[in-house]
Amino acid sequence: MSDLKCPACGEEILEDSKFCDMCGIELLQCVNCGTLGTPDDMFCPDCGKPMVSRKTSPGPKSDERDPQVPKPAGNDDNDPHGTGRGARQSKKIVLRYKGGDIEIVPRDKAVIGRENGPFINQINRLPDNLVSRRHGCFEYKNGQWYIVDFGSKNGCAVNDVLTEPDVPMPFGPGDIVDIATHLFDVIET
Repeated sequence: MSDLKCPACGEEILEDSKFCDMCGIELLQCVNCGTLGTPDDMFCPDCGKPMVSRKTSPGPKSDERDPQVPKPAGNDDNDPHGTGRGARQSKKIVLRYKGGDIEIVPRDKAVIGRENGPFINQINRLPDNLVSRRHGCFEYKNGQWYIVDFGSKNGCAVNDVLTEPDVPMPFGPGDIVDIATHLFDVIET
């Protein structure tokens, strides 16, 4: 058994558990220090960084694998999931806040904002006006998604790293994308 305990009920859990076997609660993990939490914990109680779902966070990256263990067949930069179908182009971003979930599926060159963009209905459901009229956009290049801030007042960030205006910042599954203080968990669909 491991030394990990469910943050809700205190039951011992396995290292790779996504849910507690005793109480059934979904487990979250801090993007910075790895502290476990529950869906009530949007930010880590230890370091204050965002929490992400363990069920959607990716496994170790290929450069983190044991060099003695061979890379799975068919798993290369153009086929990160070893499916033989090439890179997946659809990522779903889910915003968690007290009012509910908002889903945004990035589209290449799609503007993020409160003014006549493809996500206007989702953005207008947010509880404030912190997203600018033309806040930023998504870009897709060489199998990688990017977010580009247009110099907005409240900015964008990926995993707590602020973007520079007009400089694409890469993001992928398991990352936290911050659009004007609204945190989005990046999950694959």
